[in-house]
Amino acid sequence: MNKKARIIELDYLKGIGIFLVVLGHTILLQNALSTKYVILARFIYSFHMPLFFIASGIISGLQRNLQCNIVKTAKKLLIPYFFWSFVYIILFAIQNKVSLLERVYATITCRGIAPLWFLATLFATKIFLSEYEKRTENFITSKVKRQILLILICLVLALALKVLVKNIQSPIICYPIISVARVFLATIFKSMGYLIGLNWKRICQYKKAFFTISGLCFFIVQGITQNTVNMHTYTFDSLVIFIITGLTGTLFLLETCLMLPRNIKVLSEIGKSSMDIMILHYPPMPILKGCIIVGTLLKNDVAIVLITIMALFITFEIHKLFLEPIRKKYLL
Repeated sequence: MNKKARIIELDYLKGIGIFLVVLGHTILLQNALSTKYVILARFIYSFHMPLFFIASGIISGLQRNLQCNIVKTAKKLLIPYFFWSFVYIILFAIQNKVSLLERVYATITCRGIAPLWFLATLFATKIFLSEYEKRTENFITSKVKRQILLILICLVLALALKVLVKNIQSPIICYPIISVARVFLATIFKSMGYLIGLNWKRICQYKKAFFTISGLCFFIVQGITQNTVNMHTYTFDSLVIFIITGLTGTLFLLETCLMLPRNIKVLSEIGKSSMDIMILHYPPMPILKGCIIVGTLLKNDVAIVLITIMALFITFEIHKLFLEPIRKKYLL
């Protein structure tokens, strides 16, 4: 598969993923607590953040390379993390709704403010995987075996830290542990994505089979368990179920993207701007709440979808008109 096609399919995946992120946040912020919305939100949360880590891993797998330059990676992820965290904290101070000291401590420890934690976690995961590759490639020559070993190690550590986080009440102690635990969990997803990238031809060749199997697995497992998760706060009914639904839900959407026409420009452009949309849409940024105020005039189920689309459109235009030109100018 050529590079252009790969990018289009992964942009589709991220485009659908960020739509689900905004939709999930819309449901929560609108306090749509009826059973159907609670179930929908649980389905979305069961895989929407793993999707982005897996997508990152797929890119690495297609490139056959997990190693990265720490300076370039920090410029792309860590600088935006601290910059936007500062903006968030200023807005929180203006709105006077949360403890500023808690927000500052969350930022410093990289436990993070939702949804900015993703940037810090992805940065740490990339560096962790890069260092792991450098230190193991000489005595474990198989790329697949290296990743399987790492997934197993990270699974044990992620499970152990879940127990620790659950039993610690103090944010001072808990926040740094959550940051470390999330890196191990994100590494599992990125490594899974890397393995998918290494086997890209098979994924494309048997897309209908993978679509059917992953879809059935995802909807059955999540439908039966109704697993409640929050990767930001590292709280899960079942971490193992979350890993299963994170992988199968993402694989189901990926195979869906492989079967879509390759000329859906709107979806691919949204996918390319997914990081900026993630940063801009969520409170204390006023965009989503403003859309909710407008959308509540409709008083029906369509309102939630329209609110999501409005928030996507506004944040995409901000990305296109302001953030992307600035990023290109300063090579960020």
